Amino acid sequence: MTSKSNLTIHQLRVFDAIVRSGSITQAALALNLPQPSVSRLISRLEREIGVPMFDRFSTGMALTTAGVHFHENAVNAIHFHDRAIDDARASTGLLIGNISIAAPDSVGGVLFAPLVQGMRDDHDGVRLRTIVSQSTEIPRMLAAGSIDIGIVADTHPTPAQAAFALFREDLYLIGLKSAKLLQQSEVSLAETAGIPLVLNALPGGFRSLIDHGFASLDITPNVQIEIDANNAMLELLAQGAGFSILPYSIITQLRARESLAAVRIVNPNLTRTLSMITATNKPMTAVMRETVRRIQLVIREKAAQAHWRPVRDQTRVD
Repeated sequence: MTSKSNLTIHQLRVFDAIVRSGSITQAALALNLPQPSVSRLISRLEREIGVPMFDRFSTGMALTTAGVHFHENAVNAIHFHDRAIDDARASTGLLIGNISIAAPDSVGGVLFAPLVQGMRDDHDGVRLRTIVSQSTEIPRMLAAGSIDIGIVADTHPTPAQAAFALFREDLYLIGLKSAKLLQQSEVSLAETAGIPLVLNALPGGFRSLIDHGFASLDITPNVQIEIDANNAMLELLAQGAGFSILPYSIITQLRARESLAAVRIVNPNLTRTLSMITATNKPMTAVMRETVRRIQLVIREKAAQAHWRPVRDQTRVD
């Protein structure tokens, strides 16, 4: 062991992969490397540093106290290494890199296609990976490092992460165009009492807005079907199975909208704010900054179509 070590970024990436996956075998699979090579590399890393990074058990591995501190700094070293390269390339207009984005289905269905296509047209060296996920899961994905940018709703608490409010959206009553209730310009939540409802099955998200709204009026909704699949839900509505309460953006995405109508719910308004989040311990690379810019651009372009409303007093991502 020497006072100064010459660890490589490759060693740090392998170390980080083991921490995230919990085993050398899984890290090797994720990195597409032979397992013996990963084992030797980590053994050399521990000899170089002079202290064990992991406690080994028959069921897996866990970081030692020294390993926890080392991992925090290793992650920062990887990010600053990548940022240095990205910024150098960006100074000449060249963007190269991978970036992962997760959003709820109501947002991703409108955002992802133009975002990916626009990036491919202008920066073919950037590979965007887009993921549809529940808003409650996205902060965990960001904390685990499996995504770089997340879009989440304010219908549940989120960890302390850098955030930028993107837009607000209201919930709408959706059903067949022929339904008398949908001939109005607006409908109060109380007017939906007794009608058959097809609602999202998962707790949290916009379902929490619906449940809270009915509870505030002391009304028990007539929920006939609960289903966690927007396509299937809209097909049921198109077949006359009842009504649903959804963000308007969902009805814009599918062919089922041709037979469906949507009316905004009021008294109370069911409204949520969608924000973009990034990891506080991860510096913004040139690729991330360009992706964030394009997300904002696409949202502005699609706002009228999706009935998204601007948010005042926005807090920008650093």
